Amino acid sequence: MPARIAVVIATKNRSQEIERYALASLERSECQDFVCVVWDASGDGETQRRTEGRTWGFPIAYFRAPRTGSSSQRNDAVEHVLEHYPAVSCILFIDDDCELSLDALEGVLATFQITDASLVNLPMRPCPDEKIRRGGIAAWLKRSLGWERHGTTGFLYNYGSFDEERGAEMEWASGGGMAVDVDIFRKDRRFFPEAFQRFGGYALGEDFAFSYYLHKKLG
Repeated sequence: MPARIAVVIATKNRSQEIERYALASLERSECQDFVCVVWDASGDGETQRRTEGRTWGFPIAYFRAPRTGSSSQRNDAVEHVLEHYPAVSCILFIDDDCELSLDALEGVLATFQITDASLVNLPMRPCPDEKIRRGGIAAWLKRSLGWERHGTTGFLYNYGSFDEERGAEMEWASGGGMAVDVDIFRKDRRFFPEAFQRFGGYALGEDFAFSYYLHKKLG
């Protein structure tokens, strides 16, 4: 059966994180209606070894990124999905250190089915097995700009230091866990803003900018 979800993971030099968190959580997923696309800009072959060097319980496609940058890697991965996975209805972007809940993929599909959303955001919870420092510059910046809330569904995944309630009011999406209707890319040709890429390719705020742009242009 063709996959309905493409899970895109743009990564760089984080082989341990992607294996321990992102890929391991996909292995535990209750929903198997997906394909995982790893778009890797690492300087060595360790991520490829950890991705392709073992047997996963789900379809996974590994690619060396022709361009480095969180936005450009996502955009290039999207173009690949559009060309090779015509049955995909939405693309879920997660970070390599995100850990999806067991029901996260089912929640994404259900939310698209019962709403007219173009973008579905997954809320954040603290990782249960690690102590993560709260605060910091990123948290202060989000609070200052009114970005501390994210659009949420009733389905949770483990990431970061926030503990967000179910069904919270929507603001802007987080690139750590956001699903986009494939027609946004296929028909509207709207992609992540690559001009936001700074600091060696890392893009600061491109996820907020992308969801804000959709809100302003598409309502």
